[in-house]
Amino acid sequence: LLVIPAESLVVIGSNDGILYAYDAESGALQWRFTTRGDIKMAPAYDPKRRLIAVTSMDGTCYVLNVADGTPVFARTTDAPIYASPVIAGDRLYIASLDKNIYAIRLDTYKDAWRYATGGRIFATPTVIHDTLWGGSNDGKLYGIAAATGELVGSFQASERIVTKVVPGTAGE
Repeated sequence: LLVIPAESLVVIGSNDGILYAYDAESGALQWRFTTRGDIKMAPAYDPKRRLIAVTSMDGTCYVLNVADGTPVFARTTDAPIYASPVIAGDRLYIASLDKNIYAIRLDTYKDAWRYATGGRIFATPTVIHDTLWGGSNDGKLYGIAAATGELVGSFQASERIVTKVVPGTAGE
């Protein structure tokens, strides 16, 4: 579920492979977009470009116009995508069950980099400062430079990592 107050939209994906956008006040359906697979996780919003990114179990991340749901771009990976897409700055990040994390430039829609992990990725990555943090089924938490795709740090857990890293606040 994605709530976009600035657009007065509530956007939700479904196991029927459809992304639905509803007016936040009236509940009226504004548009819908059909993928070729189940949508398991929440979409992401880019307020600068007024875009929505949604991933599907068909192995594709779709980028759509927020106003009417028309497709702008699509990036296919080599396996289904379970994790939510992440938009930070001018990049779109996609974590796939093909064991890779992809960084896409939102100004050109070309790959900026790709990082191969040692396991399938269910966990949605998080960008904190200039580092993308993402867990993998290999049990490793990867810290990757968001700009370059270079590994800057890691932590090996005893089990797979399937949940998103959530930043805390100072003093907790």
